[in-house]
Amino acid sequence: MLKKDIDYVSYSFIDIFQKDDNEIVETFHEHTKLSPNSTREIGRRVGEIKSDPNILAMMQRAWKNYPAALSIPLDKDASLGGMTLADALKRRASLSTYAASFRPEAMRLDALSALLLHSYGATRPQPWKGKFEDGGFGRPVASSGGLYPMEIYPIVLNVEGLERGVYHYNVPQHALQRLRTGDMLDELFECTTYHDLLKNASVLFVLTGVWKRTLSKYRQRGYRFLMHDAGTLLQNLYLNATALELGACALGGLFDDRMARVLDVNPLDEPVLLGFLVGGRPAVAGNVHALPATI
Repeated sequence: MLKKDIDYVSYSFIDIFQKDDNEIVETFHEHTKLSPNSTREIGRRVGEIKSDPNILAMMQRAWKNYPAALSIPLDKDASLGGMTLADALKRRASLSTYAASFRPEAMRLDALSALLLHSYGATRPQPWKGKFEDGGFGRPVASSGGLYPMEIYPIVLNVEGLERGVYHYNVPQHALQRLRTGDMLDELFECTTYHDLLKNASVLFVLTGVWKRTLSKYRQRGYRFLMHDAGTLLQNLYLNATALELGACALGGLFDDRMARVLDVNPLDEPVLLGFLVGGRPAVAGNVHALPATI
């Protein structure tokens, strides 16, 4: 029975669910707070890093590589089209399982290229940071300390010119590294309950976090920063998908360890954080802006 004195303006969940046990979340939050002491500790770590050019160079190489995988180069000049940022912000929306699904059509390869490049790719040279292939480039997304702990694994379901399967996005080369081929739907159905969204989607981007890239510099506080990084990347994906006239939906309802097995990553070193689905914009796109996100 809900309390009658709930403040309906703030809609405080604390008032409604007072008996919930949030001890783990509260403990985590307490242990990741900044204080003068923890700030000094982080400052010492940052000082050690800055004093060693070799460590600095290693931290600049913030991406994974699969050298044995087939590499498929993408178009480095792929365009998002002519939509303004203001229009993309107004039109950005998530599909909902309960109201719409993707239009079943193949995604263009140039659209996939543009989406990756302008969300997390190497978009501009920064010579003062070194050679391009060694990390001397900037990206279109903010990252705490410029550490870029996120990795993107596009699982291709329906893209023109690409075999279905699991891929990894290689940032400096702007290329897809093919890890596995085959129809992935049955395996993906085992990783989430959102089957209606999956079955007509073109690509599922699985976002992982190599958290030691951030924790090595910011200690426990780095876990919060990793979540911040995931949020900035997610917004980029949404806005760029909107600019490309694609339907999009964040997918938070993933079974973490099952998805890690699909990607063949260690969930302790590189946890699965989030999914992001893209596909054909549905016929009800005019009404979909008011739909809630599927998270």
